[in-house]
Amino acid sequence: MMPRALILLVAMATSAAAASGSGAAFLWKKRATDQPTELIMFYAKRKDMCQQMEPLMREVEKDVGKRIVRFDAGKMINYELLVHLDDKDECGGLPYYYNRATHRAICGATTYDNLLTWAEGGMSKLRAPPPISKKYREEMRAKMIEENVYDPPIKETGLKGRILRKLNKLKFQGQGQMVQ
Repeated sequence: MMPRALILLVAMATSAAAASGSGAAFLWKKRATDQPTELIMFYAKRKDMCQQMEPLMREVEKDVGKRIVRFDAGKMINYELLVHLDDKDECGGLPYYYNRATHRAICGATTYDNLLTWAEGGMSKLRAPPPISKKYREEMRAKMIEENVYDPPIKETGLKGRILRKLNKLKFQGQGQMVQ
């Protein structure tokens, strides 16, 4: 693994090269143009959230008129850049969006409005997950029951039953959020 100082040096050199118009700035440039890119997204090929965000990203690209450059975090050099950009370990997951102009990031799947604000250089939220559909929630519940993660309803009565049901519900909600 490359030391962070070396990654920073490479990033600074390619940024400086992009500003001067040098050909060494291929990491930060749009393909087939000389205009440097400012919107970066790290993804994993096998991650569902990354694939689900693709149509939303294309729509934002069209609306803003800027391209979001995608880096596969499965490649070591891209992963090291991701670790460098997320140096405070605020995210630790994918997809990870980074705006080079504003130095703002977004962790995970997000809403159209948050992604648009981020792309335009506004004050986007680090975490703003999209609302979960009822169908998705039911699919997750069925999957959790299938894998024996979800406990069946408590058949106790009175105060003890209410407390146990509430704890069970909180446990299930927490596990559901961990799956996201």
